[in-house]
Amino acid sequence: MKKVFLAFFLGACSWSHLAAQSISGKVVDKDASPIVGVNCILYNLPDSTQITGTTTNLEGLFELRAIEDKEYLIQFSFIGYEKVCRVCRSGNLGEIVLNEDSMLLDEVLVTPQILNTFGNKDEIMLSQSAKKVGNNALDAIGSMPQFRTNTGSGDLITVDNKSVLVLIDGIRRSSRDLMLLKADDIKNIMFYSEPPARYAHENIGAVIDVTTKKKVDRLYSLYLDTKNGVTTGYGTDMLSMAYMDSLNMITAAYFIDYRALNDNRMNNTYSYPNKINEYRGLPGSYQGQYHLGQLTYQRYQGKNLFNAKFDYRRSPGKQEYAQELKGTNNSQFTNNRKLNSDYSSVSADLYYMYMFNQNRNVSLNVLNTYYSSISDNTLSSEMGGYSFENHTDNKSYSLIAEALYSDKLWNGDFNAGIYYQYKNLDQKYNQTNKSNIRTNKEYLYVDYSNAVGKFSYNLGLGLENNHYNTATDDSYNYLVFRPSLSLNIQYDKHSAMRLTASVNSSVPNIGDLTNSVVTIDEYFYTQGNTNLKPYYYYYTNLSYKYASENGKLYLAPSVSYSYYPNKNMPILFIEGDNVIQRMTSVNNVHSLGVVV
Repeated sequence: MKKVFLAFFLGACSWSHLAAQSISGKVVDKDASPIVGVNCILYNLPDSTQITGTTTNLEGLFELRAIEDKEYLIQFSFIGYEKVCRVCRSGNLGEIVLNEDSMLLDEVLVTPQILNTFGNKDEIMLSQSAKKVGNNALDAIGSMPQFRTNTGSGDLITVDNKSVLVLIDGIRRSSRDLMLLKADDIKNIMFYSEPPARYAHENIGAVIDVTTKKKVDRLYSLYLDTKNGVTTGYGTDMLSMAYMDSLNMITAAYFIDYRALNDNRMNNTYSYPNKINEYRGLPGSYQGQYHLGQLTYQRYQGKNLFNAKFDYRRSPGKQEYAQELKGTNNSQFTNNRKLNSDYSSVSADLYYMYMFNQNRNVSLNVLNTYYSSISDNTLSSEMGGYSFENHTDNKSYSLIAEALYSDKLWNGDFNAGIYYQYKNLDQKYNQTNKSNIRTNKEYLYVDYSNAVGKFSYNLGLGLENNHYNTATDDSYNYLVFRPSLSLNIQYDKHSAMRLTASVNSSVPNIGDLTNSVVTIDEYFYTQGNTNLKPYYYYYTNLSYKYASENGKLYLAPSVSYSYYPNKNMPILFIEGDNVIQRMTSVNNVHSLGVVV
């Protein structure tokens, strides 16, 4: 027994001695940000034979096993950076700084499709070919295989048509804010194909966090981007001015997006139990505009980052068209549709972050928004003998506040935060029917990500509480527990697989809780539902990703399943001669989705 114990003891000591013979460190760029995927090769001295090698992880960390305690040569190399060689012994080398190689960047195509996945996110690097697309960062990102831009709104969406929440350096922004950046200003992009715990309570499909390069030199810029169609009747124009240095950034921008159609035709057919209304469109017109004025100030000094953004939006629109209606006994008459609308808003977005060190920080974000909108919708026919007028006047105020704490825990990423949202809507319908709706939301969340070899995971936990007063002065309170789990395995630098499971919730749109009516046809209209309640549902998704070496082939097939104990859906009801569409709760809804 003593011999066995002695052998075990000597073996343990030998293993401990070998484990101590390691070379470790962290590879960073000139801004002290970690570089992922750096090749770290260990060579023997003096014959320069290769011993072993590895690559840095998402934190830029590496570790190499050494056979004995002596001098070695270690080489660090990564596309776009100058190669670094260092003679070293066993131990921690600290930070190794790689400088960008401008000549190498011009000669080598850097492909973002070589996968780098971790937990619930993918790191994406813009390739040189993507940077040459369009005039700004939105054009460049929209050209990548994971994304595209919505042709109608111009917003960034995923290739499978999911909405995208845009963050720039961790701050909530819009797709249009990406137009203020050049593609070369982007350092990397973190892509969450499924929203993490921090944003899981919002009705969004995906999240991207765009990290920009820190400016060192003083820079003045004036940027004009115009896209105008002479014959098509639409255009998108932007003018921006900026001043940047190592501490400050000031930007001012103005966007205008307009549409003008002079032959706008609408054809519709509505089938009722006793008749069919067939509408044949006559020439009409549509004129719509979207204006956005924006002023941003940012100061980044030491451990403090402050950002303030103010914007004003307005969107007037006017639509007129006529239709021939074929009635009973083959009689024909014309009805006319007119729609005038106007929307305006002002908002102030304040953000502050304090960085204790490179890995630990706390931030606070407060957004105040006030908007008003007017809509006049008229459907009339002299020969048909009817006229329907829908006049809606909305005034709303919202407050969103969020606090976030981020840190490293057991070599993993830890986040904890709190989110609060308040909305108030005052609505007048046809000058007499008044509605007031108030909603409040509190949301607490934590999440943690870590990795073991090629396997990585993310655990999220949220607690959401919604309470609101409806247009009928009824009060509701709704509490939901929101766990989530993401399991990810990266087989190699080309392929990875991820499984996501979560409990999600959906809150009714504040406009769906009113009593207002929108007339579509003489027998058909839509109406709000004051009895709608939030609901939760179960969601799972399994996805596989593959990217070729040259970046020309990118595959991301996935299959998802959702189960809704209750779900708010648009349902048609028949009341007398009228057909009414209302959002209504439906029990036991199953949804299966496949993306190829």
